[in-house]
Amino acid sequence: TDLDGAGVDAGVGVVAVAALLDEASADGSIKSVLLEVNSPGGSAVASEEMFSEIWDFDKPVVAYLGEEAASGGYYVAAAADEIVSNPNTLTGSIGARFEIINYAQLLSNIGVRQESIASGDLKDIGAPYRNMTDEERTLLSGITNETFQNFLSDVRAGREGKLVEPRFSQVLDGRVIGAKQALAAGMVDEIGSRRSALALAAELGGIKLEKDELPQECELAKPKTLAELLSSISASSDLSAAVRLFTGFSQAKRTRISYS
Repeated sequence: TDLDGAGVDAGVGVVAVAALLDEASADGSIKSVLLEVNSPGGSAVASEEMFSEIWDFDKPVVAYLGEEAASGGYYVAAAADEIVSNPNTLTGSIGARFEIINYAQLLSNIGVRQESIASGDLKDIGAPYRNMTDEERTLLSGITNETFQNFLSDVRAGREGKLVEPRFSQVLDGRVIGAKQALAAGMVDEIGSRRSALALAAELGGIKLEKDELPQECELAKPKTLAELLSSISASSDLSAAVRLFTGFSQAKRTRISYS
C-alpha cells in the first residue's frame, strides 16, 4: 500500500484498504501482498485500524518501505510478516502527539475576546482562544501517552521476537532513523529494493520462480473517490502474484492525536 499523506481522508483510506484486502483474500490466484509504504504518518485511529486490517489478513504480507515510513507509516508496516526497507528510507518516529493552535495573543492584539459558557471546567479543554492550564496539560499528556502505548504495544506484537534491545528502546524518543539503524534495532528484516521485496512476497506465497524471475503483479489501486472505489475494484483472475495497494492518511487536524 502506498501510504501517501497527501490529504486522503483517514476514514476512506481505511475503508479502501479493507476493501482491497477483502478482494485479495477472495481471489485464489493472489498468493501474497506487497504492501508499499510511503508515508510520514497521520491519524492515530487510521493507523491502528489499518494495522488491524493487515494483521488479520489471511495471506502473507511483505511491507516495502519507500521514501519514508515514519510514525503511523511504520505502525502500519509493523503488521506485515516481513519488512524490507529501501537503503535510503526514513523511518522510526515512533510516538504520538497532540497539537493545539493557540491564538489567544493574536486575539488580544486585535481587541477580540471570545467567551465560553461550559457545563464543566474541562469542557472547553484545548480551546484555542486561551492558554492551557496545568491541569489540562496533564490530562492531555495522559491521553497522548495512552495512544503512544497502544502504538508501541502493536509494534511489539507485530515484530515479536525480532526487535533488538536496547537499540529498539533507544529510538522510542520519537527520533527519525535510517534503514541501517532500523535493521540494527530489528524494526525491519532486510535492506533491499522493491524487486527484492516482491521476490520475498512471492516466496512467502509459495510461488515457484526461476532464478531472477519475478512474479506477475495484480495491482488493486484505490480510486480517487469512494464512489469509484465501490464501482471499480477489480483484479485479473489469471495473475498469481503480489498485490499493490494504494491509500493514504489525511493531514493532522487541530485537536486530533496523530502519529506524525
